[in-house]
Amino acid sequence: MKKLVFKLSVVAIAMSVLVSCDPDKKKDNALFNNGILVLCEGVYQQNNSTISYYDLDSDLAYPDVFYDKNNRYLGDNANHMIAYGNKLYIAVDNSNLIDVVDMTTGKSLSQISFNNKTFEGVTVGNPRQLTTYKGKVYASCYTGHVVRIDTASLNIDKIAKVGANPEGLVAVNGKLYVCNSGGLNPDYQYDSTLSVVDVNTMQEESRITVCVNPAKIAAGDNGYVYLVSYGNYADIASCFQKINTNTNTVEKVYEGIVASNFCISGNYAYVYGVDWSNYPDVQSFVKVVDLVSDVETGDFIKDGTTIKTAYAIMVDPNTQDVYISDALNNATNGDVYCFDKNGKKRFSFEAGINPNTIIRVNQK
Repeated sequence: MKKLVFKLSVVAIAMSVLVSCDPDKKKDNALFNNGILVLCEGVYQQNNSTISYYDLDSDLAYPDVFYDKNNRYLGDNANHMIAYGNKLYIAVDNSNLIDVVDMTTGKSLSQISFNNKTFEGVTVGNPRQLTTYKGKVYASCYTGHVVRIDTASLNIDKIAKVGANPEGLVAVNGKLYVCNSGGLNPDYQYDSTLSVVDVNTMQEESRITVCVNPAKIAAGDNGYVYLVSYGNYADIASCFQKINTNTNTVEKVYEGIVASNFCISGNYAYVYGVDWSNYPDVQSFVKVVDLVSDVETGDFIKDGTTIKTAYAIMVDPNTQDVYISDALNNATNGDVYCFDKNGKKRFSFEAGINPNTIIRVNQK
């Protein structure tokens, strides 16, 4: 009997050791293998931005791999994240910095801080959105600037003055197209322009008049730029637009799409919006726009799955699976849904608060 008790005790101890070690082992192996990274901005002024990770091989979700790898919090109000080369660039707005993370180890390589600094004699800060072009990373800053980051030195090498409170930006044919939102203008006098900036000189060349409060922008494979403007949140609705980069004019406003954000995959744009009319019982829609025929082809989700507050969208370039995040009530952990290309749900997982950016990683 004593031997049995001893054996059971040994087994219990061994199991407890395995259980206690297993989470750390999982954390070590969790990041950047084959899965989905989700930037979650958290709640403003609570320093609770996170990066969630879902491992496609093990079907395991990790709530904050940045903290696991760096033993510190990411910061306050992480607004956008991009992958470029073997690094992640993360714009952390209210912490006034861009964190650069190694894609192999998950370790922070550098924090490009804007606090108490000037560049070219100008105070620049509050990074919002990011894009890349020919070896450089560009960040819009709410101070009315775009900064250019050298990806070797991880230093800012040039700045450009643009419009008020810029948000999204994209590079096409040597030009940056920058959304001037005017989000901090007094009396809700939002801007309605895109700045066109030469990437070599970092000088603004012109401005394009668009719908009120431009915010999200992306380039299609067809040479056009597509844009969501938020409107004034009152009598001017948000909309989805097509910009001709040869003439720098709005060529089309897609009727009936009250858009919040979108992504482009091949010849299709996946555009989502939120119906606030029954607040707080809101519900989101996801529309598909054929960019060749310029026609909306209908709702993407075909199986009745409900998204409450859509907050980010991404199409896996390999599988054409579509990932959509749901911020729910914007105060608790959100969810990320994976749909196949036919709009049927494959799986979902929990992420952090306000999941605003989704990235597919595959280091195999």
